[in-house]
Order: sequence, then structure tokens, then C-alpha cells
Amino acid sequence: MGFSPRLRQILLIMLKEDQIIAVKSLADQIKVSKRTVQRELEYTASSLSDFAVSIQSKTGMGIWLEGDAADKERLYKVLQEEDVLESYDKDERRKRLILEILKDCSPKKLYYYSNILGVSEATISNDMEAIEGWFETFNLTMLRKQGYGVALEGSEKDYRKAVRKFIDENIGSKMIINLFNEKERTFFDVIGNKEDNIYKLLNNEILKGVVTCFLSIKDKRILRLTENSYIGLILHVTIAINRILQSEIIENNEELIERFQDDDDYDLALRIVNSLEEEFQIEIPDIEITYICLHIKGSKLQYVTQNGAEIESQSERDEILRFINGMIDIYDENYAYELKQDDEFIIGLLAHLQPTFIRLRNHMNISNPLLKEIKET
Repeated sequence: MGFSPRLRQILLIMLKEDQIIAVKSLADQIKVSKRTVQRELEYTASSLSDFAVSIQSKTGMGIWLEGDAADKERLYKVLQEEDVLESYDKDERRKRLILEILKDCSPKKLYYYSNILGVSEATISNDMEAIEGWFETFNLTMLRKQGYGVALEGSEKDYRKAVRKFIDENIGSKMIINLFNEKERTFFDVIGNKEDNIYKLLNNEILKGVVTCFLSIKDKRILRLTENSYIGLILHVTIAINRILQSEIIENNEELIERFQDDDDYDLALRIVNSLEEEFQIEIPDIEITYICLHIKGSKLQYVTQNGAEIESQSERDEILRFINGMIDIYDENYAYELKQDDEFIIGLLAHLQPTFIRLRNHMNISNPLLKEIKET
């Protein structure tokens, strides 16, 4: 027993109508030709006989399903269950399609993706339309031309944002927690053995080399990063190295480079880059160093020193403090005064919000692996 997705559509409509319906009406509802509907219904007798249901027709009037109400109800439930499973399969297939396009942006014909995913070219074409919106949120365009294929176009910066977002959407908070809880397994072991292998977007050897470089750098600023921020920094650098090795360099921005070259975190970024250049035998341009610096500055810390968050600019500190005061006033006017006198509380908020402000100002990804769980509580 088995029903194709289109046949399920037809039968579900007929069951809901539960009366004579014209084949033309069915065809219009599922946006196919009358001949397609007739072809789908040609070989359904054996499958429907399992439910003691049959298709009847009357010339000039239409078709209907014959059978007891209980049998029709049983058929309806089975079709609905299969529809849910198909929907799940469709979501997973489209996720995989996004992955394949991100892995290789060069033009590919529909049959290339059809062979990989084991579905028809028509299905791939429909899936392409469905996932275009996801790419558009990163200012990336899927070019589709007959005889040319499908290619992804956009800036290198936007492409990397999409790659990082895709990983963030599919990594899950559980994996991040396991990463640090399982003492006997390395960072690479956990990522490399991830069951659904989302990380095939990344080259395993590059990931291994990046992790080796980070482990060799003993700096309190790296050691103080939260678990998620540490993983995020490694993923950012791994994506960057992978693209640089493919001669894909992020667009230059002299103003941004000049703004951060005298920053203390730029020196740390430079140390990381020197180690990476030696490990991979490549030259990393200044703009890539600047973005590593930005990711360090935009990373959250596990704890803050007694002096509080290390914010060099007094104006920036004052801006965040004004924002904190406003937040506290909105939260509870009755407790606002007491909360504002709690230095440890204010310093903690300051340390938490500073990287958030940096990320917002520089249009960087912000993700919280626990967001789904928080919303559900």
C-alpha cells in the first residue's frame, strides 16, 4: 500500500467533499491537468481495496468515493499521517538543498540536485522556489537560467553570514553543552561525529587545524569566553580559512580596518592569524584580521574582572549604562533604585550587553542556542 503525494491530495479532497466532484474541479484545486488527475486515479483500486473503498464515476457528472463512513474515516487518517511524514521529509530535503547550494555556489543543473536528493527535477524546482526567501534574508540571489542552471550570487560577507546562520540553525544547544561536558572527547570529535553531519559544510582538516591553533594560544581573553562564544569564534575562523583557500576574500573595508587596528583585541587577532598563516601556509589579509577582532570583541565572557567589563571608550560605557538604566526602569519601577545600587548586577549586565552592541553595530549574527527552550518555558 502506498499513495503518491499528488494522489493523497486528490483523495483527501474527495474525502472532505464526500460527494460527486468533477475531475476538472479536482485538477483546478491541485493545479494540474485533467489528464494528470485521471492518470493518478488509474491504478488506485488495489490500494483502496485495503480500506473497502472504491472510486465510482458517472459520465457528465464526475467521480466520488464509495464506502462506509468508518472505512472512509480510516483512509482519511492514514492519508493525513502520510501527509505529515511527507511534510517532514520535504523540510529535511529543503534543508539539505540549502546545504548543497552553500557547499558549492557555482552553476548546477536541476538534475544534479535531483540525483543527490533522489526526487524529480520538478520537485527540485518547487523546492528552489521555497528556499529562495531564506537566501534573500542574507541578500543572496539564486540565479536560475535555462541551459545555465542554478547559481548563488551575492557578496562574500553575506555568503559567510548565511553559512554561519545555517550552522547555528541546525547545531542545537544540546550539542554545544555536550561539547564541553564530555571531557574525554575533543572539540573536533564532537563536531566531526555529529549524527546529521551539518558540519560537512566545513572541511574537517581545516577545522582540525583551526582548533590546533586556538589551543596553542594561551590568552585570558580566549579562556574567558563563554562556551558558545568560543565555538562561534572557531566556526567563524574555519569558514574564513576555507574560503581564503578557495581564493574567496571578504570585501575590503579600509575604514573598518583603520577603526580597529589600534584596538587591544586586534593584537590578539593578529596572534591568532600568525598561527593560522603558519598552520595553513597562507597569507591572511588585514580585513580578515579585522573581522576576527570584531568577533572577539563581540563574544560574551564567562565572568568579568573586579573592575567590570573592559570597555575602552567612556562614551560607549555611558551609552550602555543609560540603556541598562532604562531597562531596569521598564522592568520594575518599585525595585529600580535597589537594582541600580547593585554594582555586581550592573557590571554583569554591562559585560553581557557590550558584545551585543558591537554585534548590532557591525551587522553580525546574534544567536542563542537556548532561545527555543526559553520560549517554551
